[in-house]
Amino acid sequence: MDSSIHERLKEARGNLGRDEFAEILGVHKNTLGRYERGESESTSGLLALLCTQLGISSQWLLFGAGEMKHNPAGENEASSYVEVFLKLEMESN
Repeated sequence: MDSSIHERLKEARGNLGRDEFAEILGVHKNTLGRYERGESESTSGLLALLCTQLGISSQWLLFGAGEMKHNPAGENEASSYVEVFLKLEMESN
């Protein structure tokens, strides 16, 4: 898959309306819209919430690799979360 984080964020929302998804994530719907359009960068907390609470694969969200949803037998969660935060740290510098 050749897409960006903001495109995958929109894909992760699926059929949920922007208002509902924004409420689940604890952000304003306009903020979510800016994230989805790539006008603002998603926070590490938002990305971690997607991974931990909604079962989104960090590998898929960050890199477009694998399936969108976690496969617990096929993904080491601890290392995945470390990779998420390391990638975010590198992007912020």
